[in-house]
Amino acid sequence: EELEDYMNEDSPTSSGSRTQTAPGASSGVPDGLRKDFRNLEVPFGAPFTDVRRSYKRLMTAFHPDRHSADPEKFRTATEVSKKLNQSFERIETYYEAT
Repeated sequence: EELEDYMNEDSPTSSGSRTQTAPGASSGVPDGLRKDFRNLEVPFGAPFTDVRRSYKRLMTAFHPDRHSADPEKFRTATEVSKKLNQSFERIETYYEAT
């Protein structure tokens, strides 16, 4: 269920605290990274330490090895982990460049 909930949160009709913007956070952070911050469940423009902490927490929860017994959950966990990795890499690249 947790995997399905996470995958469904990316839909345009979903709402929640994940999409809130931290006050003053958008200063200098490209809007193109907005979805990446949302994928990692941190406010837009959050400090990199918060991004890293959330990434590690999410990867622990959604790592494919934790769901290897169920082929469908394994496939979903693989998709989620790829999305998390891509988002983290883009944010990390931005923070390294600044």
